[in-house]
Amino acid sequence: DDLLYERVSEFSLLLSKRPTSDVIIRVSVDVSGEVVIQNDEIVFTPEDYDKPQMVKISGIMDSIEDGDQKVNLLFTASSEDIAFNNKTVVRNLLNKNVDKPEILLSYNSRLETSEAGEKVEISGELSSKPLAPVTVSVKVSDPLEAVVDPKSFKFNPNNWDESQFITVTGLPDNQMDGAKKYYLEFDKSESDDEKYNGIQLENLELVNRDIDHADFLVRYEGSLVTREKGSDRLKVYVKLTSIPKHGVSVELNVNDETEAEVSPAQLV
Repeated sequence: DDLLYERVSEFSLLLSKRPTSDVIIRVSVDVSGEVVIQNDEIVFTPEDYDKPQMVKISGIMDSIEDGDQKVNLLFTASSEDIAFNNKTVVRNLLNKNVDKPEILLSYNSRLETSEAGEKVEISGELSSKPLAPVTVSVKVSDPLEAVVDPKSFKFNPNNWDESQFITVTGLPDNQMDGAKKYYLEFDKSESDDEKYNGIQLENLELVNRDIDHADFLVRYEGSLVTREKGSDRLKVYVKLTSIPKHGVSVELNVNDETEAEVSPAQLV
């Protein structure tokens, strides 16, 4: 058997003896969609019967993981010379499958999200046409750092070569914890096509950048004007911008204690 990939195989033909008239040999195959015959008709005359002529045949990539396919190559002669007319020679070929079942991932940016909601988009597609739908479920290792949507890649025989997308979005945690590492985790693929069932993708490592800093916010309620009779009061609210690792106290005072007083004098 000859093996065909995308490459071209060549066969040389010649007649075993001189014919009494022209011999036309037509070349065909018994299976469609596997090979292409580049010159499907060869003519020998009584003068050139013993000079080899070439037949070129190339394998076709079908994007289907269908295993190696056997092909019969048929050489059928027609001639007024009855010694050659209607004679058929069969040559066996094997079109070797190169469509390895793979789930391919790609992304255009760094695998980095942020607590400000920056996202990473990841696309997936199949390397060959499946015989049944294929699903790959996805989750993040730390749901406090990011979310993923949708939670799976879904392929079928119609969209297998079209990119399917998932988006990973960073989440805020109000903690000064620096950049946090987490993983995008893939379950084994599920499919009734056994070649695409049970494929395990490697986890992707991502980083969620921290945006929290040590500070506090001050908000006022009321007018920034008091009166000496003491009937007007100003309320001041103080809030930390992130969760502290230890207790924090904020001292409150006025620059002229003869004009106003503050209570309480300390926030904890």
